[in-house]
Amino acid sequence: MLKRKTEKFVKSWRPLIEKEMKLKVDSLNGVSILKEAVSYALFSGGKRVRPLFYLAVLQSIAPRDKGSKVDKLLADEMLSIACSFEFFHAFTLIQDDLPCMDNDALRRGKASLWKKFGETTALLASNVLLGMSYMSGTNNSFPFSEMLMPDSVIGGQALDLDLEQGISQERINHMKTAHFFEKIAHAAELEARINWGIDEFDENRFKYLGKFAGKFGAYFQYRDDYFDSKNNLEKSESKKKMQAAIRTQGDLLKKMDLEDSVLGGFASWLINKE
Repeated sequence: MLKRKTEKFVKSWRPLIEKEMKLKVDSLNGVSILKEAVSYALFSGGKRVRPLFYLAVLQSIAPRDKGSKVDKLLADEMLSIACSFEFFHAFTLIQDDLPCMDNDALRRGKASLWKKFGETTALLASNVLLGMSYMSGTNNSFPFSEMLMPDSVIGGQALDLDLEQGISQERINHMKTAHFFEKIAHAAELEARINWGIDEFDENRFKYLGKFAGKFGAYFQYRDDYFDSKNNLEKSESKKKMQAAIRTQGDLLKKMDLEDSVLGGFASWLINKE
């Protein structure tokens, strides 16, 4: 039931996300090769999990009597904000793939950006996407600056490259993936408070929202590990971690009275999406 609700939500909003991103790319001026590279990076596949997660959090936590206003907000300003997270994600992927980083020639079954356009163009295009992420956000609720710090997403990439020893893989995954989703949830909550007013929200209700987002991010990483691994033992371990993360997500949603929301079926919707 919840999975179907989430699937309906995704079916409704993913085409709008794609349309909004295309409008943003089409509006770029200047050096054409950078625009072409940005377009290739954004439209060579992708589930749009991050913008969808932002919109799902926003819709789930909206005051129940504001339902008629949610769609209007999501269709304009909120949709633009949601896409900013995909731009930032694409920025990180381009840099992750570079020869000086993970040296990956493939991304989603296609040539990675540096392999197709060259390292220089790829690096510059990633900078354009970073700028686009800032330009699509408003109201200072978009923590891209924080995610660029050594204790967040960028720091996680540094640890993944073994630039510092003795750090657990769990810690690295939290910094690279879970922290991203925590920031998305925080941005959605803050934006909801700005638009609907602080008095509309029970402070206690959402004190678990960041933890839920972190657990979803951990689940997302375990899921990727499951599909990436060729080792049956590793697959089994990843599956156990996925199941545990799903249970924890469910418990946290119950504490917030959000178990019947779109977020309740988000992990189930994602599980078979390679």
